Amino acid sequence: MQQLNQSISAPYSSVALQPKPYWSLVPEYTAQIAIMIAWPHANTLWKNKLEEARITFADIIAAISLASTPWVLIPSEYSIHEVESYVNSSLMKNNRALKFPIEYSICDYDDTWIRDYGPLTTSKIDSYGKMQLCLKNFIFNGWGQKYKFDLDNNVNSSLWNSGEFHLHYLSKIHDIQSQPISLNKTPCILEGGSIDSNGDILITTKNCLLNSNRNAHLSQKEIEDILHSELGINHIIWLNHGHLDGDDTDSHVDTLARFINQDTIVFQGCNEETDSHFFSLQAMKIELISAAQEFNLQLIELPFPKPCFDETGRRLPATYANFLIVNSHLLLPTYNCDADTIAQETLQKHFPDLKIIPVPCLTLIKNNGSLHCSTMQLPQIWNSL
Repeated sequence: MQQLNQSISAPYSSVALQPKPYWSLVPEYTAQIAIMIAWPHANTLWKNKLEEARITFADIIAAISLASTPWVLIPSEYSIHEVESYVNSSLMKNNRALKFPIEYSICDYDDTWIRDYGPLTTSKIDSYGKMQLCLKNFIFNGWGQKYKFDLDNNVNSSLWNSGEFHLHYLSKIHDIQSQPISLNKTPCILEGGSIDSNGDILITTKNCLLNSNRNAHLSQKEIEDILHSELGINHIIWLNHGHLDGDDTDSHVDTLARFINQDTIVFQGCNEETDSHFFSLQAMKIELISAAQEFNLQLIELPFPKPCFDETGRRLPATYANFLIVNSHLLLPTYNCDADTIAQETLQKHFPDLKIIPVPCLTLIKNNGSLHCSTMQLPQIWNSL
């Protein structure tokens, strides 16, 4: 293992998928064709913060459009003008222009955390050497039945049955017959934010994936078998430590530690001994160092944001690990503090081929999520051969 914080560079805009003869989860850092995002409306948890939520989501959509197609879920066609008005304001505010046009799909959903109910994309090469794509549709139960979830749990099936995946995904493939696509319902509760992977190694937390409010009838070994058979995972890094105050997901790993390329994990650090997160995140760091030595991985530590609180004094789950990779860009959540600049400089130093785009996310953490939680990528796998 190279020393912690050693400089690394990798060609992100051209990272190609390495096809396998079995279903394998496609890493986020491979080339992408679209990023899914659900627009906040009055029937979501944003109903009391709708204006500020829409400003933030518009900032995310505008940033995505610099490097890929934003695919926006909306409750009705009347939302299109609304989305475009907010996005245009964001573009003007940041002196940017839309590079990739926005695409829309009308769909019913309970809330906007599409990372946790959107499809997990797997791929494989068949016996004829043809690429196949399978969207894995795991069960979503509202993070252990904490919130309503019926509509969210039905989003993938709804988009598939209405032909929206075909319209927004398959229409971009020139030779559809040689690039078959399917949707597979998986009888297991799993949120996208609870796992992160390089396609071979998966990192997750025991506090979430082994929680009795998800799959109480399954043992750790049975869950590992599902991750292997459904996502092609060969190795699992189980984290015993790591938690953010205010987090209601039972320690989703996408707030803690993430693969940024095949052999590098970026993780949320905390070096302030008086902070409530210090001992937990230091213990997680020790676990990550051990895993990095075992699997020959690099580690990059991110600074900890200043403590953020809501109007009631509740600590909010601010984290820089909840970034989103969009082809050659990395969208970084920021929280209006000095550590924002340090986090951006840290990532830019170690990954000079990435264009870092800061996105203000103070609003998002008021409802316990951040930037990555609000999005789901669709990989551009057919250009990888």
